[in-house]
Amino acid sequence: MHYRDTENQAVSFARQALGLMKSYRVIANPRNYMIWYDYCSGHNPGLKRAIDTLIDKGTVINSAACDEIYSEFYNADQEGAIIRETSTRIQENLGQVLEMISDANDGVVKYGDALQSFSGKVEAGAAGEDLRSLVEDMLRDTRDMEEQNKVLRNQLDSSAKEIDTLKTDLDDFRRQAMTDVLTGVANRSCFDTKLQEWAEEAGETGIELSLVMADIDFFKKFNDTWGHQLGDQVLKLVAATMTDCVKGQDVVARYGGEEFAIILPNTGLKDAVTVANNVRKTISTKNLKNKKTGEDFGKITMSFGVSTYDPGEDLENLIGRADKALYGAKKGGRNRVLSSDREGGLSMGYLGDTDASGPSPASLQ
Repeated sequence: MHYRDTENQAVSFARQALGLMKSYRVIANPRNYMIWYDYCSGHNPGLKRAIDTLIDKGTVINSAACDEIYSEFYNADQEGAIIRETSTRIQENLGQVLEMISDANDGVVKYGDALQSFSGKVEAGAAGEDLRSLVEDMLRDTRDMEEQNKVLRNQLDSSAKEIDTLKTDLDDFRRQAMTDVLTGVANRSCFDTKLQEWAEEAGETGIELSLVMADIDFFKKFNDTWGHQLGDQVLKLVAATMTDCVKGQDVVARYGGEEFAIILPNTGLKDAVTVANNVRKTISTKNLKNKKTGEDFGKITMSFGVSTYDPGEDLENLIGRADKALYGAKKGGRNRVLSSDREGGLSMGYLGDTDASGPSPASLQ
């Protein structure tokens, strides 16, 4: 990232960053400083939104949280370096292949000249020892040509395998770079990319595009009660269930922490609300138990906010409207779906049993 802040701006942002790091008791190492400098300066809107969301939720922003934020928003530079390196190696291999083909072409031309010369001398009446010598020379040239072709085939096979391996590695890396490690669904980087792509498609073709933001109810208290290991299992279960509830080009992504998102191309607001409610109902049927002890951990519920893209709308605004609906669902009792119209007005979609969330949720509110 390139910074064009003036000296006064840089000093001001630095003071703000250090002050926030001190207040949150975050170690003032260079990596954490970069996160908070970018937050204070607003250079990275996605990062600022993510931290603001954590603050709004009352999440403890400690060094561990900063590590996760750094991994999410700054690994792109490392990923880009790996992609560039792999692409360079592929280009080098392709260059070697072209060089081999060029050398082979020179050999073919040379062999063709030898054949033409042999043919001309035979037609001129070469006989006896002269003819024998010509035939021996021609056989030697033919064997040399065969050997060159054999070497070329081996080199081409080796290069082709190397290129295929590099392309596979590159595809795997790109896929991993766009996947949340814990849950296996799309990560935040993939979400941002896909939402931008579909928004551009909607602008060009007029297709409808909807967004669902979802949050696991009482997740923090669930973690505190049963431990982070079980919390991770809940996140995996939610991700798998959401994936099973969508189809086609729909994208399920882990937006951050216990918050998920679904991008729904070719889907209007009414249908998007229906999708969200189907996920809500399916999730609420999941009852968590310890397979070994039979201990009942309770049910999971989620709250949902839905918005539909208005062509030309800033994507931050689209996400903001879905978030507003999500928080409305949270404040309204959880385990429900609210939608937001283009003016930001909220409408009730569906609501479920408000005391069905987490371990003994009535006692957790």
